[in-house]
Amino acid sequence: MVKRVGVVGASGYAGAELVRLLSGHPEFEVVVATAASNAGELLGTLHPGLAALGEVVLAPTNREVLVDLDFVFVALPHGESASLTGSLPDDLPVVDLGADHRLKSPDDWSHYYGPSAAAAPWTYGLPELAGRASEVAASLKVASPGCYATAMQLSAAPLLDAGLVDSRDIVVVAASGTSGAGRKGSVALSATEVMGSMSAYKVGGIHQHTAEVVQELSDIAGTDVTLSFTPMLAPMPRGILATTTLRTRDNVRPE
Repeated sequence: MVKRVGVVGASGYAGAELVRLLSGHPEFEVVVATAASNAGELLGTLHPGLAALGEVVLAPTNREVLVDLDFVFVALPHGESASLTGSLPDDLPVVDLGADHRLKSPDDWSHYYGPSAAAAPWTYGLPELAGRASEVAASLKVASPGCYATAMQLSAAPLLDAGLVDSRDIVVVAASGTSGAGRKGSVALSATEVMGSMSAYKVGGIHQHTAEVVQELSDIAGTDVTLSFTPMLAPMPRGILATTTLRTRDNVRPE
């Protein structure tokens, strides 16, 4: 049976990519796509690559257009999902692409995202991690991991889980394309500033994805991990290239 799906925040890059992926899935039908300031506009006008989907009109983002659906995906800026997801029925499956439901510690939330109240943590949605696929599949509320966080964990988690590397010395340098910052324009993301160069930003352990990576890798390692993460902005529209360096444990030999 085809599930009727809603995508909240379809005007943004992540939301539009969700619409594209879901539209090609045999078990999903996108029947509602919402936006804030772009409500009332055609999705294909904002994202010409989706014009083939027909005249999909972006609806205002509110509870009423979502409660009768079979599945909801939320792609709102960090800190904006919780007020909406908290109003939806408990038995409605929801996947949140924002950070609102990723962190277990309220202190981590306030440190990395500001003074707003932390939302209840949901199932962390990275099924590639050992033992997590069944947990994600069984959950009605799933917090999708961040972009950098996904790359870092997929590279480090298998080695930590196997006990091959030192959990106290994880170093990641990762370059992201400009779409990772969303559609909102800024001088720092203009072609003049970005093209032909790479630049580090949010250095010194302050990037917000640090918290969820430390949280999840510590759980896998069975002990606290130490992470040094340097994010970089690359002159490309999308994608991440992450270099993860880990020190092997003393008892590990090449053979």
